[in-house]
Amino acid sequence: MSEVSEVNQQDRETRLRHQFQSHWDRREQLHERDLTELRQGSDKHVQAERTQKVELERELNDLRRIHARQCEIILAANEEMQELRNQVRSAQERFVESQARLKRIEQSMGVIIAEVNSLQGDGNE
Repeated sequence: MSEVSEVNQQDRETRLRHQFQSHWDRREQLHERDLTELRQGSDKHVQAERTQKVELERELNDLRRIHARQCEIILAANEEMQELRNQVRSAQERFVESQARLKRIEQSMGVIIAEVNSLQGDGNE
């Protein structure tokens, strides 16, 4: 009986070893699958971040180009505005000079009219 008992014990130990090994192998498979899924998820996440970074850099470069163009337009508009101010100032100066000339002409006309009137008055006497 002891021999049968020993064989049964050995069979039982062998079955337990196989169960344990099977359980251990399954555990390693699940662990390896989990690691693979984590790596794949991480790779996808990293790739998504890289793609987003590239897109954001492209947008940033587009915005920089737009900003640079806007600056060029503003500078050109400021230069044009300054040129227009200079033209207005010059026109105002010419206007003031013209008014001064007109005033002198009016004064001269007043003197001439006074002389003509004076001469006409002398001729009537």
